[in-house]
Amino acid sequence: MLTLYYRTPLTGIRRQGTFRVPWRIDKVTFRPLADGALPPEPEIIKACHNLMRDVDGNAVPGSVLKGYDLKEGLAAAFRSVEAAHERAGDPIGEVAQ
Repeated sequence: MLTLYYRTPLTGIRRQGTFRVPWRIDKVTFRPLADGALPPEPEIIKACHNLMRDVDGNAVPGSVLKGYDLKEGLAAAFRSVEAAHERAGDPIGEVAQ
């Protein structure tokens, strides 16, 4: 497993019912590629290298990133945002309309 942290967290606002709810992704955990799996696309490797850092704040070389399932790790991070909003329900009074 490889956990990387965004230099600047990804943030956004999502509509939930009649409310706007902020979301944030600070870090993403990636699993090693399965045996025989193709390496990630060069664009994803470059984006992760440029936008993310390891726990010590260092950029991770593309040669290391090639061994991880970057696409699935990013998808899982966004699914976790979705799941958190589904569990939360309507945040009455928390976010201005």
